[in-house]
Amino acid sequence: MKGLNKEGERILEDYIYNIIKKAKEGKELSWEEVTNLLQYLNLKNIEELIDIIQEDYEK
Repeated sequence: MKGLNKEGERILEDYIYNIIKKAKEGKELSWEEVTNLLQYLNLKNIEELIDIIQEDYEK
């Protein structure tokens, strides 16, 4: 993720991975976990969109 150093990225990815793992195991997620997961996915989509727009602009 932009704005995070490598250690921050690793911590965030581990946190998100653990939320997904918990959900796959059928365990109940807290509202905070669901919100954080949705925010993470939304940010990843926005970053991908920005990258696509920048690539098109540079052409």
